[in-house]
Amino acid sequence: MISSSIEFIMSHYAPFLCLTPEECEEVGKTRPIPKFDDSILSDLARTSIELLKTQKPLLELSSPIYVIGDIHGNIFDLIRILSIAIPPPTSRFLFLGDYVDRGQYSIEVVTLLLTLQIYYPEHIYLIRGNHEFECVNSFYGFKDECLKHYPNKTIYEEFNTVFSYLPLAAIVNKKIFCVHGGLSPNLTTMEQITELELPIKTYDPEFVADIVWSDPSKDKEMYTRSNRGTGVTFGVSALRDFLSTFGLSMIIRAHQCVQPGISKFDGNNCYTVFSCSNYMESCNNRCGIIFITLEAHVQAFSLPPMEQIDRKAASINYLETPSHLPKMTQSTKTLYMKITELNEHCKTYGDLRKRRLSDSCYIQAHVASHKSLLPPIRAKTVII
Repeated sequence: MISSSIEFIMSHYAPFLCLTPEECEEVGKTRPIPKFDDSILSDLARTSIELLKTQKPLLELSSPIYVIGDIHGNIFDLIRILSIAIPPPTSRFLFLGDYVDRGQYSIEVVTLLLTLQIYYPEHIYLIRGNHEFECVNSFYGFKDECLKHYPNKTIYEEFNTVFSYLPLAAIVNKKIFCVHGGLSPNLTTMEQITELELPIKTYDPEFVADIVWSDPSKDKEMYTRSNRGTGVTFGVSALRDFLSTFGLSMIIRAHQCVQPGISKFDGNNCYTVFSCSNYMESCNNRCGIIFITLEAHVQAFSLPPMEQIDRKAASINYLETPSHLPKMTQSTKTLYMKITELNEHCKTYGDLRKRRLSDSCYIQAHVASHKSLLPPIRAKTVII
């Protein structure tokens, strides 16, 4: 049963889930970003832990599903991604980690993602990135952000406890290995992941560090130590051996900022997706989104860089917890019922195409030679 605290969060975020691209530009301006007090977030953390305890360290998923890369505290891109895709419960999303650090809205990103996962546990899946380890996020912004807005330190610790229960990888359609970082020479069976006992607080065993930290390199054939200081660099031969050994067709990973938001390595064997645009306010990179079709084809979107409003200049809705938490307001229920109604009318790709071909805001994209129809996404530009 969903608690009143979770409903309170959803009642303030639901209006953000069906914005047009133009309306997404108003987030943090004329559309204030909700901020909740620590009692609400503590309840969110506790509820999330209970849900995550029911999941395994290696998720087994099926398509169709969206795959989203690093968000890094960028609430603006997260809202844009959720808005331009058909929202859950029709669309399904797999997020590849690195929700926190670097950006100024890590708390809001985690709050929204965890709330959506509680509402739609069969449609929102979160795996762990290297920044969901306390040894990393204590240095790159998340700890400072938590202590600034919630000085008692409890919220920071509670969210890190949530992170310790996150799965480490997912396999889609038994063929596509999805992970934050990459491969490990120490990973020889998938049972090594499935048999891990959660929560995990440290990089033990060693392959845990590798799969959240590693990167591909065209200059390598097999494995070498990473110049990041943790994890490995893997080459084409290592990748092909891994796919052959485990009977996989490709891996999809995140972890690296790539200018177009999507990049490929060794043909179609490895995709990198990075979903935080305008990363560190200097890269001017695009926001990448991957969609795995029902037929297991990979299709990709590349959205233009989006402004990240400095928190000091942003419009924030500071919400005090009422003595009696209200249920979701009727207006919000009506809004979300409209989303659900749209989903019900768009169950097949044919229906989607019929409904959207006349709407110039909706476009479809393809990668390489894949020609399957994509669920419509409201965007201005795409990667082909």
